[in-house]
Amino acid sequence: MVEADSTQYLPPLVVVRLLLQVLKVRDVDEIIAHVTGDNGEFISPRDTAGQEAVDRFRRGEDPASAFGGGDPSQPGQDPAREPVTV
Repeated sequence: MVEADSTQYLPPLVVVRLLLQVLKVRDVDEIIAHVTGDNGEFISPRDTAGQEAVDRFRRGEDPASAFGGGDPSQPGQDPAREPVTV
């Protein structure tokens, strides 16, 4: 597995799935769900939570949604804040 991963030809998500299967881990799909984003993209454990939030913000998404917060129907909006009228 290490040699296959070092070739850089396999996507990280494939490597994770294969490692879990080789180790005979139960609930592989549940673990895969924890290491993927909303669109199924791999989120490396090397990435920091802050970087994930910044990346979502730059894409116009709600940064809090990366961590289970925010309102996914309103990207970039904080549902806890009421609009201020002057």
